[in-house]
Amino acid sequence: METQVSSSVLLVVDDDAIFLRLAAALLERAFPDHRVVTCAGGGALKLIEELSPRLVVTDLYMPDTDGLELVSKTRLLHPELPVVVMTAHGSEQAAVKALRTGAASYVPKQRLAEELVQTVRWVLSVRADRQRHEEAFDFLERIERKFVLPNRTELVAPVVTELQNDLRRLNVCPEEDLVRFGVAMTETLMNSMVHGNLGLPGKLVEEGQAKFRKLVEERMVSAPWSDRRVVLEMRADRREAICIVRDEGDGFIPDALPDPTDIEAMLRPHGRGLLLIRTFMDEVTYNAKGNEVTLIKRCGPGKPCAQ
Repeated sequence: METQVSSSVLLVVDDDAIFLRLAAALLERAFPDHRVVTCAGGGALKLIEELSPRLVVTDLYMPDTDGLELVSKTRLLHPELPVVVMTAHGSEQAAVKALRTGAASYVPKQRLAEELVQTVRWVLSVRADRQRHEEAFDFLERIERKFVLPNRTELVAPVVTELQNDLRRLNVCPEEDLVRFGVAMTETLMNSMVHGNLGLPGKLVEEGQAKFRKLVEERMVSAPWSDRRVVLEMRADRREAICIVRDEGDGFIPDALPDPTDIEAMLRPHGRGLLLIRTFMDEVTYNAKGNEVTLIKRCGPGKPCAQ
């Protein structure tokens, strides 16, 4: 077992000395800019921690190491690390399970000489493409999004996650502010769907959550409420994100919104979302009808904005 650290390591794991030497020789010849490290089975996870390899090639059946467990733990602890499994004749089902568990690809041992290098080269190229893809976001200056959403509350979470990812790519605000941004946008979209498009005032919550949820479910599938849409637009650069959310409901009186610093308002069963929105966003404004809100999140304090 070799333990010298290298920034470009390919780790090969197999208890069979013949296949271990064969796989290592093939990779050393094909990838001279990488250091090939071999492991007879036990201690593979420790080597992964020590060496941070670019890729792992492992047998599935070894006395000291369960290859499938190695794939599973690697996927859990190092999700960015690709693993290629080597399969002997008769272990095809195990290979399928390994792929489902998280392996990037597989190579039959009887075709190791013909397919290992090609498979590893392909997997490494995919990983490099992903890294270049992430690096490309360093040059991203502006993102514009537009969603036209039906009144399906289960869509709110994935949409908000996409918006958070956009701001993360633009480095608009620190991670902790992204959480608060996500909370504010979730509350905004939920308010637009439930209170705006479905026309259910927040005060109905005081009559009980079960009754309120039943009304939501009924109106989600009944005209005219079910035909309404929520339009979400976001324009973001490295200084700020401007989100505009518009529903097709009757609107409300913006001046009647509670003061986010009012302790009594925070204890009410309704209105909590509006308090969070106004607290977590840097600027919140409504149109005269009250069915459109503009939310602005600016570059966070202590974090340099792009020039």
